[in-house]
Amino acid sequence: MKKLIPSAAISTLLLAGSCSETDALLNAGDIQARIDTVTDCLPDVFQKLNDLLAVAKLMKSGGTNPSDPPGMVVTVVGLNVLNVEYDINNDPNCHLSMDITFWDEAGGQQPISIGDSPLPVANNIANRFDNAAGALATPAGQPTPYFHGTWTFSGNLSGSGNLTGRIGGLTNQNELESLYISAGVPAAPGPLPAVQDGSITTNITGGGQCVGTISMPNMETDTLASQFYPVGTITITLNGPAGVTTVVTIVANGTVDAVVSVANIGSVSFSINLDTLVVTQL
Repeated sequence: MKKLIPSAAISTLLLAGSCSETDALLNAGDIQARIDTVTDCLPDVFQKLNDLLAVAKLMKSGGTNPSDPPGMVVTVVGLNVLNVEYDINNDPNCHLSMDITFWDEAGGQQPISIGDSPLPVANNIANRFDNAAGALATPAGQPTPYFHGTWTFSGNLSGSGNLTGRIGGLTNQNELESLYISAGVPAAPGPLPAVQDGSITTNITGGGQCVGTISMPNMETDTLASQFYPVGTITITLNGPAGVTTVVTIVANGTVDAVVSVANIGSVSFSINLDTLVVTQL
C-alpha cells in the first residue's frame, strides 16, 4: 500500500452510511466513537506503515535500482547485517531503524558482503539486496529464500515488529515476491518466520495517543505479470482517545482500487483509489 486514506473522506462517508435500518440497530454513540477513532488514528498509523513498506519496496529488484531516499543511512554491520537508519522526510522526530538479514529457507544465513570482490558495490539497500538475493537464488532447487528486518520507530512515535520478504517473484529470480509482518528469525534453522502482529503508536496533536496493532499475513508484490499494485489484506486494530477498539481492514486486489471496511458500524464498506485517494461508498 502506498497511499494514505484521507480521514475527512472516511469520516464523512461513515456518517452518511449510518442511517440504514441495519445501522439503526447499532448504538449511535459507539458508531461515533469508532468514527472518531478512525479519524484521529488511521491517517498517522497508516502513513507510518506506508513508510515502513516503502523501505522494503527499495529492495524490489528488477530494472534500474533506485537510490536511497534523503535521510537514510545504510551500513553493513559485520558480515551478515544490513543496518538502516532513516529519518523519514529528514525529520529526526520520525525515525525508523531496521536490521536486515538474508536467509535460505533451510535456515542458512547469507553474508551481506557477497559479490563485493573485486570491487565494492554501492552501499545502498537496492544494490545490497541484489547481491545477497542473487547469491541465494543461484543454487538449483534452492528453497524459497527470504530477507528479515527487525524494525523500530522512535522520536515522536514508537513501534516495533518484524518484516519478512520472500525472494523469488513471478520469474523466480532475485525479486521481492511478497511481504508479511512476522515473528523474529527462528533461533534454530527452519522454515520462514511465523506471522505475528507489529505495533505503531503515534501522538495526536493536542494530546492523546493512538495505538495501532497491525496484521499483514501476506502482501504479494510480484506474482502477477507487470504488477504495480499489491495483492493482500492489512488489518489495523486501533485504540485511541475515544476509548473504543476499532478494526479497519484494507483489501488490495492488484488494481488501483482497494476495499476499506470498518467493523461494527453496520453493513457499510468503501473503496479507495490508490492513485487519487478518492474514497467511495460501495
